[in-house]
Amino acid sequence: MLRNLKTIYRETDKPERMLEVLNRMLLVAPDATAELLERGIVYQRLECYRAALKDLSDYVEREPEARHGRGARQADGVSARCARLN
Repeated sequence: MLRNLKTIYRETDKPERMLEVLNRMLLVAPDATAELLERGIVYQRLECYRAALKDLSDYVEREPEARHGRGARQADGVSARCARLN
C-alpha cells in the first residue's frame, strides 16, 4: 500500500505527501536504501538541505557502489548548498 501511495504522490507531484509515505516506509524498513535515497531527494526538493544531506550521505555510506552515482552527486550538490547557507 505504501509503495502505491509513493508512486501516486510522485506522479501527481505532491512531495510533502510523498515525504510522509517515505518516513513511514523507513520506520517499517529502516534498511531500505532506495527509500533513503528518494527521501533525501524529496528533502532537497523541499529545500530541507540538512535533512537531505544526512539521508544522501547515509545512502552513499550504506551503498558503497553508489559513491560514483546519483546519490553521491546529489549529496555533493546539497553539501555545497549547505556550505553557502552558513
